[in-house]
Amino acid sequence: MFGFFCTFYYSHIANIAYGCLGALLYSLFLMVHCQLMMGMMSFRLNPEEYITAALLIYLDIVLIFLYLLGRR
Repeated sequence: MFGFFCTFYYSHIANIAYGCLGALLYSLFLMVHCQLMMGMMSFRLNPEEYITAALLIYLDIVLIFLYLLGRR
């Protein structure tokens, strides 16, 4: 909803707030994905599951930086 509002009303402060909210959201996703990965380490995983988990964590980190840079 905030993103829809930002499409019609552009403000530098709104852009900063949007970036901070997006970075905070993806930081929470990063924490959840890391916890899931650590919980799954007690079980034996296939190499494909390791790759999937690594890609999810990588994507979270990239999206955090994109939101912080204001590119998203």
